[in-house]
Amino acid sequence: KRNIKSAISQIAKQNNMPTTKFERLLAERKSFRHTIVSKLRADIAWMKLINRRLRPRITVGQDEIEEVLKRIESRRGQTEFRISEIFLPIDSPDRAPEIRRGAERLVRQLRSGARFQVMARQFSQSASASVGGDLGWIQRGELDDDLDRIISTLKQGQISAPVPTPGGIRIIKLAGKRRILGDKPGDAVVALRRILLPLPRTAAGEDVATQFVNLDVTPTREQRPSFRIAGYLKDDEAILLNDRWDVWEVQLDGSGGRALTAGASESIRYRVTDLDPDEDAHDPDEPLYYTTYGEWTKKAGYARAEPGDEPEMLIWDDKAFGRLQTPDDADVFAFRQERFDDSPDYFVAGAELSNAR
Repeated sequence: KRNIKSAISQIAKQNNMPTTKFERLLAERKSFRHTIVSKLRADIAWMKLINRRLRPRITVGQDEIEEVLKRIESRRGQTEFRISEIFLPIDSPDRAPEIRRGAERLVRQLRSGARFQVMARQFSQSASASVGGDLGWIQRGELDDDLDRIISTLKQGQISAPVPTPGGIRIIKLAGKRRILGDKPGDAVVALRRILLPLPRTAAGEDVATQFVNLDVTPTREQRPSFRIAGYLKDDEAILLNDRWDVWEVQLDGSGGRALTAGASESIRYRVTDLDPDEDAHDPDEPLYYTTYGEWTKKAGYARAEPGDEPEMLIWDDKAFGRLQTPDDADVFAFRQERFDDSPDYFVAGAELSNAR
């Protein structure tokens, strides 16, 4: 609590606002306060983990720094584009019109406000789907000529029309544009990190290693992103971290951790679902719900794990699913499901998510 209070004071100072006034603003807007406090608690928990467990393992050699600086210098003045994609393969000429119509529906949804990352994870069938379609920063010539021409016509944030490419159809988003070491090269900052955290998986009784940093993104990005924090347990005993497939419970005192899910063997991604936005942490004595997504099958759904048990798949279907929600003190759950060729529908069900209607 002391750390949270200090962080709130720092935010107020950065916004040229007295702390008392900022706290009143948070009290008036409860949902906004929840968002701010949850983010601060997650950041503080992460830094505790870094300081106690990971910092001694982080090593970046001088030769690595020099190599990165030389690579950046060699590209000085060139334009880079931050690109995201959705790829829909055409496995049969007979299906080409259907796939094309599906791509056009996706473009309409994206231009109407649907999140590109969510749609890419669900519908794209390229390797980039696991990171929401993000191809990172690329330069002209790294993609084929047709895509290069499309990218040069897009404005930042704009979504392209479906683009026929070898093997299928692509939808492109221009997320950003920059010149390497352009206007103020002295302001450039290079961040290098290398983290490998060996953790024992308690259930298996043997040591395993996992990566909480995404190493599959394009190498043109100098700083690799993490798979994000999934949450934390009450009393700040542990933090929940995502690797590529699974959710891990990691003790903040550095004593170790364990995998809560086992999706890696089947390329199924598990992510924690926050059912109660008013709670700042997960209760270890309550069931934990997950969203699930199959990398190769493109199926999705929900799973639930009772305390100490393996997750049980509740819904697993060839559809896209929205956030699972439940009202306060009610054993009723609501969710949205859709396909690219079917409009969204909303359903309600009990805790088992069976017999939804």
